[in-house]
Amino acid sequence: GGGSRHDHYLKSGEVQNFHNVLFSLNNYVKGAININTEGDVPTIQAPFEGEFMRMADQLKGKVEIDIAQPLMFRSLYNLGGAQFVFPDPPMKGKVAYVSNGDYKDKVTDDALILKVSSGNETKEITLLGSKGKMGVPQSIKVGDLEFTLFYGSKIYNTPFTVKLDDFIAKKYPGTEKSYSSYESKVEVTDGDETFDYHIYMNHILEYKGHRLFQASFDEDEKGTVLSVSSDFWGTWITYIGYFLLYFSMMAIMFTKYSRFADLKRKLEKVKMKKAKLSVVALLFSLTGFAQTHNQNHNDLKAIDSLIQKYKVDEEHAAKFGKLVIQDLGGRMKPVNTFSSELLRKVSHENSYKGLNADQVFLSMTQFPSAWYQVQMIYISRSNDSIRKIIGIPADQKLAAFINFFDERGNYKLSKYLDDAYKTANPNQFEKDFVETDKKVNLLSSALFGSILKIFPIPGDKNNKWVSYPELGETNIKGMDSTFTKQIIPIYLASLASATENNKYKEADFYLDGIQKYQKKYGLDRCFFADV
Repeated sequence: GGGSRHDHYLKSGEVQNFHNVLFSLNNYVKGAININTEGDVPTIQAPFEGEFMRMADQLKGKVEIDIAQPLMFRSLYNLGGAQFVFPDPPMKGKVAYVSNGDYKDKVTDDALILKVSSGNETKEITLLGSKGKMGVPQSIKVGDLEFTLFYGSKIYNTPFTVKLDDFIAKKYPGTEKSYSSYESKVEVTDGDETFDYHIYMNHILEYKGHRLFQASFDEDEKGTVLSVSSDFWGTWITYIGYFLLYFSMMAIMFTKYSRFADLKRKLEKVKMKKAKLSVVALLFSLTGFAQTHNQNHNDLKAIDSLIQKYKVDEEHAAKFGKLVIQDLGGRMKPVNTFSSELLRKVSHENSYKGLNADQVFLSMTQFPSAWYQVQMIYISRSNDSIRKIIGIPADQKLAAFINFFDERGNYKLSKYLDDAYKTANPNQFEKDFVETDKKVNLLSSALFGSILKIFPIPGDKNNKWVSYPELGETNIKGMDSTFTKQIIPIYLASLASATENNKYKEADFYLDGIQKYQKKYGLDRCFFADV
């Protein structure tokens, strides 16, 4: 749902509800999509009409009501309002959960494997859950006893109710998924009393010993996630501790024999030696800078670790580089040509820490938010003004995309660009501003996907191609619409798996499907090279 991929497994003889559609394997159930693999040819029988498209060669076909017909693997089915793919024939085996080794992962669920014993019988059960989610109850019968178990967060009821009236998400200019802030307008009801409140990053709702603050939000931006804490005694103990700390500090300042008083007497002896005081101030300044620099270094190290962990194999990246895109001027070129231009123009380099241009562009497509903070925008050595405006050290050669925006999402260079672009004879200072602005915009188009115009619009007389974010503005219909909207999320999901196990067969398959779509509807076929 929502353009994201979900993997489901169905055992032989089992019936399950996936996204409000019943599926059955080797066990005919009326009203379900029945899959049968017991004969020589696997079949599919559906209770409603639909269609499918084989992604390898764009072959399309119809699914008729209640008629068993051959099941097409690696084909995109559209049945009952759901889109799904059967990637491979059924196989015998056991579905098991294994750790991904990342114990800081807050996205995927935990799997709790339990052995339940009663008398002489023992059975194993796996419970899925995580912090902030309700556990799904699972029942198991062992011996003469039936157990219902679940794993997840415990539900607490507050003495009041909160209703969301409006959720507001503010984004950085020209971005789709880069949020500068988000806030919730809520209505609190406590018996007969009702009042409105505005919750945002540093504006917390405190009521009856509960503190509600903005934590996250739903992907569709229609729901909010508020974190709730309630610790009456802990809060007051903390306040008392702050008071005692403040009182002690004041006492130290005025106690005659304290360390502070001793330092005060010593400072009075050297108050005329301003040079020494200057040295002390300088040391404090350098210490603060070193701490800040160390924090930034740690952040960049974590981002580089993520990029290196999910680095795409060079061979597959080269295949991705053979896809064709249409640039902003309408010219057709291989992705490889654009990715090379991107890296050279933005960073003045041909690679980034062992990644070639195609690998860099693929990584940006997969993890744009990580690349916001990567220092890769080259700034002229002679222009310290730009560095001062965006807030980076004067000796720093490269800047990150995020450095060019303030905390409210405003573009820091905007007020300097009007004059720089309008002047007939720009000086070097103005040229540097224009050049830097072009680099930021080029990188922006790569990070937000607008430059990756890989989908030709069928039948368009001007041979217009669009990117994934632009698909909603086109009139692409039917299975072509389903294919273009689903293939990128499916491909990126398969790519993430491939970088983990080094098996690119599935990712290659989806990449081949994109190229076949390009060949089918693109007019300038001379640009195509086989992936």
